[in-house]
Amino acid sequence: MTKVLVIGGDGYIGWPLSMRLASLGYDVTIMDNLIKRKWEMEMGAEPLFEVFPIHRRVAKFREMTGKEIQYYISDMTNVGAIYHVFDRAQPDVVIHCAGQPSAPFSMKNRANAVLTHQNNVTGILNVLFAVQRAERDIHLISIQGLHKCEGEDNTSSSSFASFYHVADVQCVQNIQFACQNWGMKATVLQQGIVYGFETDESKLHPYLHIAFHYDEVFGSVVNRFTVQAAIGYPLTVYGEGNRTCALLHIDNAISCVERSIQESPIPGSIRTAIQYLETLTINQLAEIVQQQAKNAGYSVEIKSVSNPRKETADGTFPQTTDSSGNLSKDRITVKDALTRDCFHQILQAKDRIDTSVIQQNVLWNRHEHP
Repeated sequence: MTKVLVIGGDGYIGWPLSMRLASLGYDVTIMDNLIKRKWEMEMGAEPLFEVFPIHRRVAKFREMTGKEIQYYISDMTNVGAIYHVFDRAQPDVVIHCAGQPSAPFSMKNRANAVLTHQNNVTGILNVLFAVQRAERDIHLISIQGLHKCEGEDNTSSSSFASFYHVADVQCVQNIQFACQNWGMKATVLQQGIVYGFETDESKLHPYLHIAFHYDEVFGSVVNRFTVQAAIGYPLTVYGEGNRTCALLHIDNAISCVERSIQESPIPGSIRTAIQYLETLTINQLAEIVQQQAKNAGYSVEIKSVSNPRKETADGTFPQTTDSSGNLSKDRITVKDALTRDCFHQILQAKDRIDTSVIQQNVLWNRHEHP
């Protein structure tokens, strides 16, 4: 049985991924320091659906499926801690999805920019040294955001989008060097904006909910617009709304990771896969969300607001190298995802929605100075 260590297994992608892999018969271990829950509290944000403690999640998953997931509350920036987890788990595959995932969070102030680099860059370095120390044929899979910048991928860039983007590029370069220097094998999955709030596994019980955010800092644009449409809050389109986004439903994102486990690269090489299903401008996305909400019986306006970010509308995404042919057989588009039931489920949690976090206006050109 293939042993998989999911670093960041309590997170938005890490938790449903861990459940999916365990359901498919992999021996899954989660490592997470739960720090994102603290960051959410600091930003005044919380997931729309209650996210239960990790020990309850794991216990309920075992009860519902008969499948085991081991977990360690451990910090990847602590090298001793990560060495300990590697020694105990003895992984064949390590999936790294523990990076601080938010560009706005990294741009809020100096402390958050530093924290992003400490967590993401130091974290991946410790993971690389742990893989090298293990002296086993480990396949490292690192999940990164896909940043559109002059049509380039994450391996280099002359035009960065945020401190988060800068950290992502450094992470990939460190992985490249480790493969070159130590003969490691790695896959970097550069995924478009991931959206959606449930998978087959998360539907089994409320304890298994995914950490679905709708706030400006941690909520992806599709997730934010979906919640806004459900409650009749105008869809906040930044600036002219011409910026293009690459989009990938969470179920398809997980399928891409699972397929990458099956297709291991040769030692000494790094494989980069660009993964998204569709591209839409913010205006196009808003119009789709508005129409799907109308079809479901809800009315919402589209509102243009000043753009607090420094971003360009031009440029293209790199061509997909692992998308439509390698996604699950059920390829989910935004239109597919925004069903009547989707809006209904959001309204079931209406009392938990805090509209004050939808527009927090984290500025790209001026920062707080803690």
